[in-house]
Amino acid sequence: MNIDWPNTASARAARNACARIQNAGFEAWITGGAVRNLLIGIPPKDFDIATSATPEELEGLFAKTILVGKQFGTVVLIQDGHPIETTTFRQEGPYPDGRHPAWIQPGSLETDAHRRDFTVNALYFDPIQQRLQDPTNGIQDLHAKLLRAVGDPNQRFQEDHLRILRLVRFSAQIGFSIETETAEAARQNAHHLPRVSAERIGQELDRAWHTPSPVTALDLLSDMGLLPIILPEVEAMKAVQQPPQFHPEGDVYLHTRGCIAELSNAPADLVWAALLHDVGKPRTFQLDDSEAPPRIRFHQHELVGAQMTREILRRLRFPNRRIDRVANLVRDHMKFRCAPEMRPGKLKVLLSRPTIDLALELFRIDCLASARDLDTYHLLMTKRTEMESAPPIAPPFLTGADLISAGLTPGPRFSRILTDARNLQLDGQLESKPAALEWLRHTIETYQDPPGDA
Repeated sequence: MNIDWPNTASARAARNACARIQNAGFEAWITGGAVRNLLIGIPPKDFDIATSATPEELEGLFAKTILVGKQFGTVVLIQDGHPIETTTFRQEGPYPDGRHPAWIQPGSLETDAHRRDFTVNALYFDPIQQRLQDPTNGIQDLHAKLLRAVGDPNQRFQEDHLRILRLVRFSAQIGFSIETETAEAARQNAHHLPRVSAERIGQELDRAWHTPSPVTALDLLSDMGLLPIILPEVEAMKAVQQPPQFHPEGDVYLHTRGCIAELSNAPADLVWAALLHDVGKPRTFQLDDSEAPPRIRFHQHELVGAQMTREILRRLRFPNRRIDRVANLVRDHMKFRCAPEMRPGKLKVLLSRPTIDLALELFRIDCLASARDLDTYHLLMTKRTEMESAPPIAPPFLTGADLISAGLTPGPRFSRILTDARNLQLDGQLESKPAALEWLRHTIETYQDPPGDA
């Protein structure tokens, strides 16, 4: 089968590396996702090589190599400035920890193919002689758009539990359905996932979210029974009812799913924020029977949800910077609904935050997944456009040093004065530093600390 080899720098480097290995008398094949993607028309991002050469032989052939898993027969070759992961054909022993084989031995292309996860990933292409090897009938599954485990699916998932999440990710990534026995084996082995490190689970979920169809990934996590195991807080959203006048789409989970369905190839942080923006609702659900009919309320669900988001992402070993970004998006997602009533200064502050692009997109899909009213979103986008064409926002006229000079000490009153002064400045009611100091002189006595505050 002919494959039109891409004319990209990384593709040329991979072909040149194969040529060098073959010229030394060894086999060299492009394998894995690159072959699969080329056959279905997706440009590969990187290329992996499978070869009969050992790591030591590869080190002798290439001026620069990086040892990333020599014990597993894997080295990274640097060809024409491009890193190419290269692995010796191998066969493997059992996986006692559910992630790594107890032993590996040199093997053949055939044994190498049968240790891989899914048939569409067990294809081998020789870019020099334009030959394709298909030991596991992956081409048949490729044409049928099916993800099928190589050999016994139970054995594949028991060997490496993370393959269950890779199955989810590939389905969302390339739009393939999952073969029945493979899907059932994934369900049967889902209880093994806690043996996988939380960090690796988080990384695989990140990859599943940043795909053309993250909602496919969410549906599979739900259908296969994976949510209660790895994201029980999301599973808890199911059957939590919402006020029908605001959420005709149904319960909290259905609303959340609707948000995810609006996204495609979005930043993973935005998908996490969409997934978790209402995660606090199950814990804050209240039925207020002071009205007729009783009204459902979720008091401060965004604050509870932000704290839960921090706990979830810490559990998955996310870096602090990402945790802060996603948690802040969850915390602030309700603020945009009040934009029509906001004072101009407060609206400017809201629209000038560093994550405003993600925050506005979260607000947009939140609206689309409920009443589908985008009037406030369009207002925000108009105001933002106006801000971008206006002069830059000036620094605050009034600072903490000014308040200390006026005899105040930091505390609740201190903070309120600075906030009010900033809002007045942004509203255009304070036009200069002297005007702000004059305002402070006249209003300082009207600000009092709450009882008990020093």
